[in-house]
Amino acid sequence: MVPAAYIGGTGQHAGKTLIATGMVGALRERGLDARYMKPMGQRETDLGGEAVDDDAALLSRVYGWALPPRALSPVTMPSGFTERVIAGEITTEDLTARIRDAYDVVSAGADVVIAEGTGHAGVGSVAGLGNADVARLLGAHAVLVTGGGVGRPIDDFSLNSCAYAGRSVPVAGVICNKIQPTKADKVVPLLQRWFAAHGVPLLGCIPYERALTLITLEQVAGGIEADVLFGDESLGMHVSQCVVGATTAHRMLEHLQAGVLAIIPGDREDLIMAAISARRATQRHAGQGVAICLTGDVRPHDYILKLVRDAGLPVLVSHLGTFRTASAIDDLVAKTVPADTEKIGLATRLVAQHVDLDTLLAQVMR
Repeated sequence: MVPAAYIGGTGQHAGKTLIATGMVGALRERGLDARYMKPMGQRETDLGGEAVDDDAALLSRVYGWALPPRALSPVTMPSGFTERVIAGEITTEDLTARIRDAYDVVSAGADVVIAEGTGHAGVGSVAGLGNADVARLLGAHAVLVTGGGVGRPIDDFSLNSCAYAGRSVPVAGVICNKIQPTKADKVVPLLQRWFAAHGVPLLGCIPYERALTLITLEQVAGGIEADVLFGDESLGMHVSQCVVGATTAHRMLEHLQAGVLAIIPGDREDLIMAAISARRATQRHAGQGVAICLTGDVRPHDYILKLVRDAGLPVLVSHLGTFRTASAIDDLVAKTVPADTEKIGLATRLVAQHVDLDTLLAQVMR
């Protein structure tokens, strides 16, 4: 069986996708035929007419793999999946066969497979396929990804590693992600000392990179299923900050800088006018400046809309209320997703520079 590393997170937003995509890129730069798969995904997109996990679809497009979409993403867990499993409409045996068959296709001719897990160690357990179960099914060594800090990575690792030990899955090492650069000199030696004392390879400590947390206006629109009212040409704008319009227009202006997405109730025309003024002041070229997301599926008066259009202000319209819109966007921003080729390049450089790939390969290939 082709050796595999199973990238498992110790919690939500730990950075599995960053590590997995960066690892594929860094190993391929070394001349290895490294492949990727996400055995059980959650967020679906279309790839070749198939509903697959969007991370799998992204890497397929980046590397041009001539592999069936379902091989890269054999199982997805959309809304209603849990209920169907409990009702017996979906069986563990069927899912297991899908994953095993997919691995055989992806791994054929490869040097190593990087399989990305979903969530913490227990995700998928309702179907009898938690992350540790899937790693065992693939015969993979687990690489556990934690967040930054000192105490929390150790606690999270200790908790999650028990699930893998309980399934007799060897742990090739741990990668601590999102280490604050200003604290690295203190944090990294402490982590190295603790993991060494407990016989666990600390494969690397990845510094926090804010650029990886930025998402585009297009990704926001897709993520919250918002309508694009104006500004198709500005959908590539990177959102550096979101502000909620729950104040006066005067105070709102203080927050409307380039790269800001203002989340505004559709009937707050005073705040919309403030955004128009800010757009004119901050716009330097297409794709920059301020954008707004109107909430509650409410559109302002036609005259206001004309001013918005004339100002070139990108406008999304959310069908959700203001609080739910802000929460949904925050969830998108919190997850580090290498959602374009530039971010994949950065992820590759970070892994190449900060992860001990030699030790990783020695672990998974023995």
